[in-house]
Amino acid sequence: MFNEMRMLYEIRKLYEIRKVYEIGKLYEIRKVYEIRKLHGIQCVFDLKSFLVILFNIQFSNISS
Repeated sequence: MFNEMRMLYEIRKLYEIRKVYEIGKLYEIRKVYEIRKLHGIQCVFDLKSFLVILFNIQFSNISS
């Protein structure tokens, strides 16, 4: 039960911080990825999302 609650909290936290780093804060992405990696909740989906967001920010920085 505790682990499920922890995972839900981490996922919610990820989405809250995603709103912040969609603005273009690369540091926040690294921070979220490291937090999730440390808690052992990392999976392929998390890494894919991380890379997609990273690419989108880099692409938008090049465009502007």
